[in-house]
Amino acid sequence: MGSRFPFKEWKENLQGMEKPQAYELYNSFLIAFSMYSRIPVPKADWKKENMKYVMCFFPLVGAVIGILMGILWAVGIAIHLPRLLLAAFSVALPLALTGGIHLDGFLDTSDARHSCLAREEKLRIMDDPHTGAFALIAAGTWFCLELGGWSGITMKALPVMCLSFVSSRALSGYLVLTLPKAKDKGLNATFSDAAEKSLGQVVMLVYFLVCAIWMLLLRPVLEIVAMAAAVLTWFYVRKVAQKEFGGLTGDLAGYFLSLCEMVMVVAAAVACSI
Repeated sequence: MGSRFPFKEWKENLQGMEKPQAYELYNSFLIAFSMYSRIPVPKADWKKENMKYVMCFFPLVGAVIGILMGILWAVGIAIHLPRLLLAAFSVALPLALTGGIHLDGFLDTSDARHSCLAREEKLRIMDDPHTGAFALIAAGTWFCLELGGWSGITMKALPVMCLSFVSSRALSGYLVLTLPKAKDKGLNATFSDAAEKSLGQVVMLVYFLVCAIWMLLLRPVLEIVAMAAAVLTWFYVRKVAQKEFGGLTGDLAGYFLSLCEMVMVVAAAVACSI
């Protein structure tokens, strides 16, 4: 795909689509939450046709995280929780709710990228269950920056950060739906093959634009800084995926999401301090 958004293709494909079935939508919703979170949901029917709209519900996981983050901060401020401890809980909450699935991809990708080996070897390292030194270094750096970022967030900036969990997943979903697969196997390949890509791309952009407008109405300066950081991260990871891996994998999608959320909170904290 080129750098321009394929609006004409979207229109043609959407006009030719059948109306989504309620059963498929319901199961796509359940699969999205059972796959990308630890939030309890009823058991889903994991058939390929029921995975068509999984990406459409993926940002809703971020919405739940954002709501719970708001509650955490409201309680923390009310009981005068030390700011550093509140920041630590803010780092831990998304990890607890997602089971660390995205951070796992971040660490696997960090190991692969820093190996400086050929593409095939990097993909092999991604699949290796062992943790390398570069993954540990990347984990330490990520946690330090996340903790530092959340410790600099103010209550005025909190609504923007709560919405960031939705916008980052919208961008991640758009990455999955637009980039070619680096491998024919794995979670990314499974969901990418089953997805209604045209509809999914439109839905991801709608999520992102709604978050951007909402943030703009709340805190214009913070919105511009945080969203600019997110978009730049998207283009950076897109380039990395194409150049170093020949496409996207599930680990690279997790790499983007973890990196994007960390960059957004750090950028917002810097903006708050200025």
